[in-house]
Amino acid sequence: RITKILPPLANKVILDVGSRLGCVLYAAAEYTNASRIIGVELNPDFCALQNSIIEQYSYDKIEVIQADIRTQDQLLRSSDVIILNNVFEHFMSCEDQAKCWDVVFGSVKRKGQVIVTVPSLQESLDELNGQFPDNWVSEIEWQLDEELVPDECDLESLKSVHLYQVM
Repeated sequence: RITKILPPLANKVILDVGSRLGCVLYAAAEYTNASRIIGVELNPDFCALQNSIIEQYSYDKIEVIQADIRTQDQLLRSSDVIILNNVFEHFMSCEDQAKCWDVVFGSVKRKGQVIVTVPSLQESLDELNGQFPDNWVSEIEWQLDEELVPDECDLESLKSVHLYQVM
């Protein structure tokens, strides 16, 4: 469970960039004590689906914003935990990916902000022949206790989760 490797989330804001069907949002609502959980999604159909589930299950602390993350620099600045799960790689041209990363680099600067990525930042940027700014983040090392992972979980997927803290 990701909540075992994250810092305390009480009174924190979780941002899921590219929230798609909303799975991360619902899990955060059920398993964390974050005060706000926000999904940013481009696709209006996915936003409608998420909003329907949010209403059905009365997830009062979840908000979905239909927008391009490149227009949400203030939200990136103010969030405490930012989740980037294969967010740009499969859905955008290399040029658009680079622009998104530029917004992330320019906005996510507050010391202590946590970034959760799949794949690693380096893997994402290698595809673009790019690199992240020097002294921007440090990777948070964590150990996966395989005995606690349910049989139905994909162990390799869990191992591909990377955590970083803004320095």
